[in-house]
Amino acid sequence: MPRIARPGPTVIRLVMASLAFLPAAALSAQQRNPTIGVAAPKAADARPRGVIDGFVTDTSLVPIGAAEVSVLRANLHLFTNRAGRFRITEITPGHYVLIVRRLGFRPISQVIEVLPNDTMNLSYTLEPGPRVALDTVRVTATRMTRDLQEFEERRARGVGEFLTREQIERRGSVELPTLLRGFRGISLASDPTKGKGVTEEIAYNRRDFGNFLSSGAGACPMQVFIDGTPMPRAFDLSLGPLPSEIAGIEVYGGPSSAPAKFSGADRSCGMILIWTRVVR
Repeated sequence: MPRIARPGPTVIRLVMASLAFLPAAALSAQQRNPTIGVAAPKAADARPRGVIDGFVTDTSLVPIGAAEVSVLRANLHLFTNRAGRFRITEITPGHYVLIVRRLGFRPISQVIEVLPNDTMNLSYTLEPGPRVALDTVRVTATRMTRDLQEFEERRARGVGEFLTREQIERRGSVELPTLLRGFRGISLASDPTKGKGVTEEIAYNRRDFGNFLSSGAGACPMQVFIDGTPMPRAFDLSLGPLPSEIAGIEVYGGPSSAPAKFSGADRSCGMILIWTRVVR
């Protein structure tokens, strides 16, 4: 019986080497090594997520239901239940601005830091707001919120600086601080009390900015409002909405030029009103 010659080690090595030059489609799934020459897909943010548990009441500690809770730059909008509670899960760790509002109450905001594998327990007390009789609104063309109607009325009067949605799109900015650099009355810098190496962006009134740069005194951070809600003093603009989310911006250099409904002692450095495209 004739003997069948078996290929030696040298022949096997030559065959395997030749297979390396074949197209991937010519090899079976078992022949291809998925860890070589294959780009692994980008993994999603794998950091452990955080949770926010919240409770909203009035000044008598009565729970407030149907209060709107929103988280800027996270595209999160929800409402409290009848017990005044809300819960947000699977939050990517980081700094955010949380806003709570309810018709008939003054809205409030807070900068929060969500930590991985952590549950934040927050409570908010809303103060009664001024009683305002709402006029009948008849929409005959493009749908527009009451806030944007007032925005257009003030823009028509020509007091202050304004930026419309169309102008925002033409500028092509991807961050709010970059967008605000185009206003004459605003100068941007970090908070001098927080030392060097801080990457935050604070809006200061330009009329006092020279004194601020030379001595550190006279820093006058402008009051920022987002959809009528005042942000914390010396608000970090990098936490604000993206330009793609903004419907309009108006800037006032002092309390005398600002709309009366936003007047107050803490508005002396001027104010920035930002209106988002969210329809409420």
